[in-house]
Amino acid sequence: MRASIVSGPADLDHPPLAALLDRLRADGHPGLSERKRLDAAEPARGSFGVLCDDEDGHLVAYARCVPSRHPSPQWTMELLVHPHWRERVEPEVLAVLYVRLLTHGGGPLTWWTADPGQERLARASGWRIERTLARLVAPLPGTGGGPPLVGVAISPSSTTTPAGTSSSGSTTPPSANTPSRAGGRWRTSPDGLVPTGMTRRTSPWPGATLRPAGSAG
Repeated sequence: MRASIVSGPADLDHPPLAALLDRLRADGHPGLSERKRLDAAEPARGSFGVLCDDEDGHLVAYARCVPSRHPSPQWTMELLVHPHWRERVEPEVLAVLYVRLLTHGGGPLTWWTADPGQERLARASGWRIERTLARLVAPLPGTGGGPPLVGVAISPSSTTTPAGTSSSGSTTPPSANTPSRAGGRWRTSPDGLVPTGMTRRTSPWPGATLRPAGSAG
């Protein structure tokens, strides 16, 4: 196995990352969260990826580590592993990631995962569960994907009228091609409406955030 640091943008739509993401989707894995995808395209200062290849040069794991928006150094990471290599390559990827962080200021690291195997590995390595997340999805009303959202008002915090003025409290559902603005209560996805802003740190997929035991909250 060979793990290496990659700085700069990462093209998720081209090999070798695209092949890994396609394989994970076929296995029902959600892949990278929206924030990590955006960072891969336009990296924040200090963010990086870790690639792990097998003996034949095939990509079997990818980690994305991003600095948090916080005055002191803090980091969040996600780790994608090919189904055939789960619970085998994670320690090597994490070792490379830890060394990189230690040489760039250190600080608390939060691990977002939707993989039970990664959760077991984290617990065995002294991490603790900080938060468990759930994904809530409903079909768009009127699209044939299911019954209307009874009792749910879709209320973006602000919308822009054709005249360029701003209003709030709209109850008009956004179309599949017009997701609500950031800050609204719902956003569109291929699966329907996904609530956002549910917690201090939200994620569009189920899983848990983990933090090393004894680290600052």
